[in-house]
Amino acid sequence: MYEYLIEIESDHFLIVKDGARYAEFIDHAFGLACYNLLMSIEVEKLRAEIGIDNKQEYILCAAIKRLNPRDCPKLYVEKYQDIYSIEVGWRHMDILHRFTGEVHLSPQNQGFYTSYGRYVSREEAAKIAFNCGQIKEKKDTLFSEDIY
Repeated sequence: MYEYLIEIESDHFLIVKDGARYAEFIDHAFGLACYNLLMSIEVEKLRAEIGIDNKQEYILCAAIKRLNPRDCPKLYVEKYQDIYSIEVGWRHMDILHRFTGEVHLSPQNQGFYTSYGRYVSREEAAKIAFNCGQIKEKKDTLFSEDIY
């Protein structure tokens, strides 16, 4: 997998790949959108390399339940409404730092967000990650370090 970096300056948005200039945009929003697309393509390549079956539900990222769900008058998609009651991130600690006072601190309220738009406990996440090939050995509890 390549190493990508973003450099944002006042007049342009630059994507650097393996230390060399890869793409440059004047429109920051468009540059960020292209970077996000590029990252999703790289993640899919990595999934294929590791052998993750993405036809099955798999773990996307860490998630922690919010103290109070977000107030969204218009539902995005009914079956994906879990997103309003959680915060997501690469690691649980990242979420705890970014959303201090907004998310639960107890481990019972820490879990994962799946490719099916569901919040699941660490225990259910361990089963999902094993069944789709995201982790190679069975575990009772999943930690974000297990999947990245």
